[in-house]
Amino acid sequence: MKKAIALAVASAALFGCQSVSNNDASSAQEAAYNQSIDLKSALWFNKMPTIGDAPEMNLHGSLVLEQSEGFSAELDITRVELHQAKETYLIDQQQFELRSHSENQWEAAFALPIELDENKTVDVVVYFTEEGKQSFVAEKGVAIEVVY
Repeated sequence: MKKAIALAVASAALFGCQSVSNNDASSAQEAAYNQSIDLKSALWFNKMPTIGDAPEMNLHGSLVLEQSEGFSAELDITRVELHQAKETYLIDQQQFELRSHSENQWEAAFALPIELDENKTVDVVVYFTEEGKQSFVAEKGVAIEVVY
């Protein structure tokens, strides 16, 4: 009887650990350090004709991070990953500009020559560290807009 109870408790504990560590990045929220961060991503290609300049086919991105409690001064966005089909594109700290709109809203902005299919959605993942702990926030199915 004691073995059965011990086995049931151990199984429940193991199942609980397994379900906690299995993070699904399908929503635009990730619990980080007991706080919730929202990610709102906008991606677009600027195909507006220009006079005299060769057109640049840069992917523009505005990744807005919001947190109701305010961001910690120790929080550091380390990289951004864009996933489309089987391709992954890495954007490191030197390639995006971090803008602080308020203590509750930050934006990572970039314009880079990344070749993505504008007819397919993109999964966006923003990685950050705070006090040596790494976490991420993700948004799946972000559409790429085209500006003419």
